[in-house]
Amino acid sequence: MSKPVSAPLSAPKSWPAVSIAQAHALLTRPGSPFEMEEAVIRGVKTRVWKNAPPTLREVFVQGRTHGDKIFLVYENDRASFDAFAKAALAIAEELGKQGVKKGDRVVLAMRNLPEWPAVFFGSTAG
Repeated sequence: MSKPVSAPLSAPKSWPAVSIAQAHALLTRPGSPFEMEEAVIRGVKTRVWKNAPPTLREVFVQGRTHGDKIFLVYENDRASFDAFAKAALAIAEELGKQGVKKGDRVVLAMRNLPEWPAVFFGSTAG
């Protein structure tokens, strides 16, 4: 028995709905969550997100408000914001037990896998 042949996937005629430039303008316009402004960083004028969290700690804290919602998808695996936070905090605790303290340098040498952000945030939690 032969397998049915499926038609090749194609984008709808209206695709893309907007251009990259139009999407960028919409997302970064004044009053939007991704509004841009100019700031001087180390003496260099730089475009930055006006509403960005000021620290990685704040990003982590904001993420915790999402609880059991899915944070990360990798192949068939799913991880919630809570699971991610627990993993990052466990890594931070283990690094502390091993004597790593604030100001120490931690090397993160691994492939781009789901564990990467947990190790990254765990290493910055000290």
